Amino acid sequence: MPLFSIGGTKPDLMLLVVISWSLLRGASEGLVWGFLGGLSLDLLSGSPFGGSAIALMAVSLLSGLGEMNIFKEHFLLPMALAPVGTVIYYGVILIVLELTGQSLSLASGFLRVVLPAALVNLLAMPFVFICMRWLHRRTARRQIDW
Repeated sequence: MPLFSIGGTKPDLMLLVVISWSLLRGASEGLVWGFLGGLSLDLLSGSPFGGSAIALMAVSLLSGLGEMNIFKEHFLLPMALAPVGTVIYYGVILIVLELTGQSLSLASGFLRVVLPAALVNLLAMPFVFICMRWLHRRTARRQIDW
């Protein structure tokens, strides 16, 4: 996502994928995406191992609640969950960093990282959700009526 930067802030693609998939298929499938995607992010970053996985799984649980909603494929629900999920994701990451001894200013981190990321993720969510909805429909299990 380096080409899609707004003011130096890039969308969190894995976060948006986890939110979308959890809405479309439920928390159980979203947890798998969150766990595997989070471990992949942790392997590629300098953050404590498992922090991103925990954060994405927490967001998946929240987003999975929307799967039971009749508006799960409507744009309004993912658009509302993108900034909320971003705050939860970065909140968990900041807590994990604090627990591992990497002292940070929570207020500064929130203002300089979380709020811009929430805005950029909000703007990117429609594009990610459309792609994930297409994938959901292509891979949906077909029920056979006997």
